[in-house]
Amino acid sequence: MVDMLLNKPLADCTERELEDLQSASLDERKRRAFQELMRVAILYVDIYGYDNGLNEMGEDLFKKVAPDNLHPGGWDGLLRHVMKISG
Repeated sequence: MVDMLLNKPLADCTERELEDLQSASLDERKRRAFQELMRVAILYVDIYGYDNGLNEMGEDLFKKVAPDNLHPGGWDGLLRHVMKISG
């Protein structure tokens, strides 16, 4: 149904149709983000090897990405979250 809405002017869409488009758009963005994450993970494994690839990726994520205001708690906040979800 969403594909049919892509050919319809937004001004002619109902509120429900707009919500469906927004939801489908978000789902697609999440799918693409995960696809990109997997591409990057494979690249890290290719560069650093099977034993160290994801470790290096994690280290870069914690030390270089999270502190740049991309996680509200910085790298230590991200680490706390990872520890929480890991059981």
